[in-house]
Amino acid sequence: MDFIPLLKHSLVNAQLNGAISDVELVHEFVNRETCPIEAIFSFTLPLDAVILGLSMAIGERQFTGEVMPKAIGTDKYEGAIAEGDSAVLLERLNDGLYCLNVGNLLPNDDVTISIQYAQVLNWQDRKLRFYFPCTIGDRYGHQRSANLQDYQQIEHKLDNGARLTFNLRINGELSSSLVTSPSHSLTVKREESSLILSGDRVIPDRDIIITLEALPSFTGEILVEKSAFGLQYCANLLFPSSDNHNESAQCFQFIVDRSGSMCGDAIEQVRKAFVAIKTLLKPSDWFNIISFGSQAQSLFPSPVPADSEHLTKLHAYINQLDANMGGTEIAAALNLARKTGRHAEFATQMLLITDGEVWDTAAIIADATKANIRLFSVGVGSAVNEAFLNKLSRSTGASAIYVSPNESMADAIVGQFKRCRQPEITDLKIHWPIPINEQVDKQLLFTGDGYQCYATSETEISPKTYVNIEIMQQNQSIPVRHFRGIATGTLSRLAAYQRLSSSKDPEEIAVKYSLLCEQTCCVLVAVRDQKLTVYQSCEL
Repeated sequence: MDFIPLLKHSLVNAQLNGAISDVELVHEFVNRETCPIEAIFSFTLPLDAVILGLSMAIGERQFTGEVMPKAIGTDKYEGAIAEGDSAVLLERLNDGLYCLNVGNLLPNDDVTISIQYAQVLNWQDRKLRFYFPCTIGDRYGHQRSANLQDYQQIEHKLDNGARLTFNLRINGELSSSLVTSPSHSLTVKREESSLILSGDRVIPDRDIIITLEALPSFTGEILVEKSAFGLQYCANLLFPSSDNHNESAQCFQFIVDRSGSMCGDAIEQVRKAFVAIKTLLKPSDWFNIISFGSQAQSLFPSPVPADSEHLTKLHAYINQLDANMGGTEIAAALNLARKTGRHAEFATQMLLITDGEVWDTAAIIADATKANIRLFSVGVGSAVNEAFLNKLSRSTGASAIYVSPNESMADAIVGQFKRCRQPEITDLKIHWPIPINEQVDKQLLFTGDGYQCYATSETEISPKTYVNIEIMQQNQSIPVRHFRGIATGTLSRLAAYQRLSSSKDPEEIAVKYSLLCEQTCCVLVAVRDQKLTVYQSCEL
């Protein structure tokens, strides 16, 4: 049966307070069928997004969602549908991928679903990147490998007819930063202490990317929020830039996506990047390059010295590099890179360059973690699976960066190669002026990048009080300011979400702080005067 499109319009209202983004995502659904239906909507969010609220409006009636253990929530949702009431179920399927079920949507119902989330953005090279995913790219492999049920299967369609309204308000000191959008042409409006970027009737065929480059004077911020959870502090620090690099010999495994989707400018930018990298390799370094598409192949059987003989072969290989290898077998490429070996004496680093998306991410991440080799990633394109690449690189103690079609991919690749050489920052010390409990979270720290630290205390620091920071043999003083998000207890809930992965009982923490995770879901029920039951489902 052909269904009439259900998604009528989407609205994104976001605000940026320092490195913390608050986003309200509003979807308007309408049932133009002649019978009750269930709308099933799969969508992506950034990996670090923490959902803070779910609500629904039917006419003048407002309903608020509740986070509960997944089995209980699923039973509550199905029970409401069986009773003839309307209900909403929001679940996290896997990293960055969610499913929204709107059950018992009656004929001519016009329903508005609002989802609120927050995220701490990461500084890289003194740039902050706000990213809102609009579409799910055509991923290589089978959706069942990502544990998606049949009713959650995703159909790829860049334009379903719905349009998006986008608004981002940048508050405070960062509103004076150099702000650009490589993905969209947005209207810019400046107010007294804010910068507003907006777009109307945006076609959601590619992700919305906005970058902010910090002023030289900006060193970070210390935030405090008082809520029912208590006093919560968050230090968002920006490290100074430095040309200090590890000069010792290293072994580099370059892994390049040569699938068909990399044709044209993308593969040309890769060639350009490797011309620069060839000059940055030291004679004492070793290297190899792995190309992949539907299968993987290596330039050399094992890593070789970066001497004139092998650099000449690399130069010839670069000149004939083309995007003609079919699909996106990232797993095979990484396995080949590990199989060709690491150097017995030198540290081995991997640099992955890809625009591809795959479904079987869990197995790839697990294998990379066990290999114990740092894997830096460069994601290229307009709809990269950022959640996957972020987790893949972080699991190995490395980092991922992203570049849109209108940005210089070659510069990004070379920049990530230079980051491979940087020594990790270890001399960081925050001197709090009060007794405080810091929440320890291991992070890989590089110059020009950022660092986040949560802390709690019984004592409130007065606004404009300075906290002293020692970093890279430099002293910084950063004032404390109050944080006010779109939801109460945002900082406490962000801190609690960070603790989930190391907790023995993540479900208990998730329910206490109303957090959506693998063990929980969010449910709301709208009791209907007119009791009708669903007998059709429509996937968006």
